[in-house]
Amino acid sequence: MNTTTSVIPVSSVTAAATMPFTRLLHAYATECRYELLRTLRQPIFLFPMLALPVLLYLFFGIVLAGPQAGSNPQVALYVFSGFAMFSVVGPGMFGFGIGLAVERSSGLLTLKRALPMPAGANFAARMVASMAAVALVLAMLIPLAKYFGNVPLPAGKIMSFAAVGILGVLPFCAIGLLVGSYVSGTAAPGVVNLIYFPMIYLSGLFPFPIPESLKTAAVIWPAYHLNQLALHALGLPTRLGVGICAGVLLAVTAVCLFFSIRRLARVG
Repeated sequence: MNTTTSVIPVSSVTAAATMPFTRLLHAYATECRYELLRTLRQPIFLFPMLALPVLLYLFFGIVLAGPQAGSNPQVALYVFSGFAMFSVVGPGMFGFGIGLAVERSSGLLTLKRALPMPAGANFAARMVASMAAVALVLAMLIPLAKYFGNVPLPAGKIMSFAAVGILGVLPFCAIGLLVGSYVSGTAAPGVVNLIYFPMIYLSGLFPFPIPESLKTAAVIWPAYHLNQLALHALGLPTRLGVGICAGVLLAVTAVCLFFSIRRLARVG
C-alpha cells in the first residue's frame, strides 16, 4: 500500500500561526510582566543596578563634592548627570549581555523560540525591564540630588532628563544583545565587564581625573554621547551637538542589532 504525505508550505504554517493584533499585544504584555517580576526578584541584579549608583552618588556626589557643588550649581549638575548616566548603562549591558548568553548556553532560548509566542517578545520584555530599572533608579537619584545635593532641577528639566535616561538605555541593550549573541554564558560576565568599566571611566562620567592623552578618546564611547545628551537636557553646555550624539547612539544601536539578529538567525 502506498501512502502519500502532504507537505504543508512554510508560508501556510506562518499564516496559520499569525496572531490577531490584540492577542499579539497580550502576548507581549504578558512576557514583559513576567520579565519585570523575574528581574525584581533577583537580589544579584537589584543591588549593583539600583542600590550601587545611589550609594556611589550619595558618597561622592553629596558627601565629598557637596561643598563645591553648593557654591557652584553647574558643578552639582555635572556630577549628578554623570552618576545618573552611570546608572543607565548597566541594566542594558548586564541584563542583555549576561542574561541572553546564559539562556543560549542552557538551551532556554531555543525552548522559548519553539514556544507559540512572538519571536520578539523575549527581547522586547528585556528592553522594557531595563527601561523600568532605569526609571526606578532615576526616581531615587532625582529627589536625592534635588533635596540633598543642592542640584537645581526644575520640573521641565527633570522630565527631559528622565526621558534621555530611560530611552538612553536602548543602545546599551543593543550592545548587551551583541555580546550575549556571540559569547557563552560563562564568558559573558568577563566580556561585559571588559567593555563596561573602561567605558564608564574613560567616558568622563565621574569627577575623577583622566590622563590628557585619553580625554580625546572619550568620543568613541557611547556613554560619553549619552551624557552629552543628558547635559543638554539639564541646560548645560556640551562639547558636541545633540544631533551628532543622537546619531552616534542610533548608529551603535543599528549596527549591534544587525549583527546580533544575523548571528541569532544563523546560530541561535
